[in-house]
Amino acid sequence: MKKITYILILLVTFQGCKETTEKDTSEIASEASVASESQVILKILSPQEFEAKIGLDSLSQLVDVRTVEEYNDGHLSFATNYSITDEDFQKNAVSLVKERPVYVYCKSGGRSARASKLLVDLGFTQVYDLQGGITAWQAAGLPVVK
Repeated sequence: MKKITYILILLVTFQGCKETTEKDTSEIASEASVASESQVILKILSPQEFEAKIGLDSLSQLVDVRTVEEYNDGHLSFATNYSITDEDFQKNAVSLVKERPVYVYCKSGGRSARASKLLVDLGFTQVYDLQGGITAWQAAGLPVVK
């Protein structure tokens, strides 16, 4: 009789654990799907990763956030210049398509980090920042146009 009682207690206990686990798992899955729907990508890429991503992505928007003078001294091919120090930066940034990837760089990484955060705050969901800026890009032997 004690064995039967013991087995019944174990079955009830395991059944209770099973229901809780299934409930917790479904709640976690639901939360994960909500998180993935509103997921924002803000990633710092090495020069090689940056080059590979912009080369593979025909919808990419490449933004140089340095001053006009710095941009004219040399920039990445197909880059648009929206200087982060310009008071019109936010107005210019709004002209970009929020649902498409934005690739941002500056001279060494400081200004592009600021610009990347601002773009995310403006609702952009895919922002990639060039680690080390155009200085690292050139040090890696990658091309610049004037």
